[in-house]
Amino acid sequence: MRSSLPQASLSAAALVLMATNLSLAAPPLALLYHSDPKIRIDAIERLAAQGDSSLVDDLIRAQSIENYTPVHHAYRKALLPLTGLQSLPPGMNWKAWLASEVEAGRLQIDCLPVEPSDVDESNRGELQPIASQLGPEHFDAMAGRLTSPSGKIPDSDALRYMVANDHLPKVRAFLTGDWLAQTLGRKELNINTLAYHLNGLAQPGPLRDKINAIVIVCLQSDDATAVANSLHMIAGVDGFTTVFRVLDAEPHVRKLLESENPEIANQARRAMKRVAPEAVMEEVSYADAFRDLYDALGRYYPCFALKAIDWPAVGKELLPKADEVKTDDEFGLLCLELVARLQDSHASLLPARARLPQPPFPQWDPGFACLLDDRDRPVVYYVDAGGPAKDAGVAVGMTLVKLNGVPVADAMESWMKEMTRYVGYSSNRYLRYQSARMFCRQMTQGQVVEVELERLDGELVTFKLHCTLGVRYLPRLPVPISGISDSANVSWTKLNGDIGYIYVRRIAGDLVERLDRAVGELKDAKGLIVDVRGNSGGGFDASRALRNFAPDDGQEPDRPRFHGPMAVLLDARCISAGEGWASWFIAEGRARTFGETTAGASSRKTTYPLKNGLYRVQFPVKAYTGFLDRPIELRGLEPDVPLRQSARDLAVGRDTVLEAAKKYLQESQHKPEA
Repeated sequence: MRSSLPQASLSAAALVLMATNLSLAAPPLALLYHSDPKIRIDAIERLAAQGDSSLVDDLIRAQSIENYTPVHHAYRKALLPLTGLQSLPPGMNWKAWLASEVEAGRLQIDCLPVEPSDVDESNRGELQPIASQLGPEHFDAMAGRLTSPSGKIPDSDALRYMVANDHLPKVRAFLTGDWLAQTLGRKELNINTLAYHLNGLAQPGPLRDKINAIVIVCLQSDDATAVANSLHMIAGVDGFTTVFRVLDAEPHVRKLLESENPEIANQARRAMKRVAPEAVMEEVSYADAFRDLYDALGRYYPCFALKAIDWPAVGKELLPKADEVKTDDEFGLLCLELVARLQDSHASLLPARARLPQPPFPQWDPGFACLLDDRDRPVVYYVDAGGPAKDAGVAVGMTLVKLNGVPVADAMESWMKEMTRYVGYSSNRYLRYQSARMFCRQMTQGQVVEVELERLDGELVTFKLHCTLGVRYLPRLPVPISGISDSANVSWTKLNGDIGYIYVRRIAGDLVERLDRAVGELKDAKGLIVDVRGNSGGGFDASRALRNFAPDDGQEPDRPRFHGPMAVLLDARCISAGEGWASWFIAEGRARTFGETTAGASSRKTTYPLKNGLYRVQFPVKAYTGFLDRPIELRGLEPDVPLRQSARDLAVGRDTVLEAAKKYLQESQHKPEA
């Protein structure tokens, strides 16, 4: 018999909820692990409506490994009335509350089995993998995944398993054994995943105290990677809100501020803001902080020679300007100029104590965007529905000739000069790609711009258009493809001629799962196109993220594989992890590539806090090679078949590059075997 809170301890709100929801059937527990957060929330509400306090441990178990904030809110809304609490005690999470109830003898942890088979077939395939792997019989497999030298580091589902089952003695022994120290010593470590899931343990609690003690031991280690990763976990990952608090870490972090290792020193400075936020930062002048940043970039940036950047000359020009700075905004703009001189798309100024300054960039346009065609001319590829350009008669396929009476080559050059004062671009290709899309933008909303365009028949037409549309999402694909979402991470369809097509728009956390689904549906196609045009990057597990396209790879044999001929589409907007991921197809000779050379911006980065605490700077410290034997930075990935869109094709909705790849694959089907 499962122990539960006595019925009398249920709050009045819980009793009312139970009385008014008796008609709602209890859903299967497995729906707490559905991939759709809306379905998870519905399951939480329906379970809470039963008024069964014996479900408290099951709900808290699922809540401890939940990764979506609105679902956390649903758990809180359900658990408070179900437990009779008004709120959790300060500094305590639900796992810690549950542990205190168990210790007091009011509850025992006796989690019900999660049975995916209880879920209807329409939803069963959408359950997260962990839904079928929560039982104690899976411990050995999950421990093996967390200690494996390959795969994700850490394996997210395996770590979630451990956190969900932290009431089991063998799980507690594993978590407080050698695993964490070994993991912190790994270079390819997802810090935020590790910190986020470990935060699901009871806080405060003996298990979390032991975890914190291991982190402090790692701070004193001779292993530089373990030290840097431990500091990074305490400091937090830029762009994420996860806070991993380690009591008594301050003296160890403070000592590491003087490390000769730049990564350790940088992470220690960031971590100090977590462990000693009350510490008053040393007063540093604008000039001294700027000089320190200039010196740091000079020491650590790896691509000066590759890009023929004369850094001493940059210092001679910009260092004296720091003496003239009077305000934080002026200082920020000068820092932007300095960082832009790295000519690197991964180098950027980030806010800290001060907000980011706003450079004087034009933001308003009349509702169309161009790309560079096969004659290197800006040709309209997109027109906003209902915008001034559309209403005036601007059409896809028209070539821009003049802007406000200025030849387009000069107008684009002027825009690029303005932009590169404050923004660095890793290659001129990427800069010109962005220029073609944005050089018509003006400073003032409603400003009139005069554009001269050439129709396909050579006729010149002039329009005076009001610039009323601001910064917005512009399609990455040159021509829309039926069944494909331009903004989704990964989408796929089957084209005519029995050709499969997968658009990889981002290298996101769901890449492996989405590719499994895509290849599973397209594996019988006669040819497959993978399109990374416009890919904005992200991050991927190199050991798993390309396995669908490696027929001879014996790992994970249950994952779908594509065995046929392949083509990959590239363009100048494919950047960062998009380039790294796509480089595998080139290195392995797995596909013929079509399109344009990619952006050439791919590197390992660090974040450097400025001495005055106003800003941080993210910049590369190591050029990334992907799967190649040379850096991707600046050079990019060069296609086997260089090709751009033609104005005539755009005008009729024909994707020049896609059609060339389709033709290649169709011809490959008819070639005799060697």
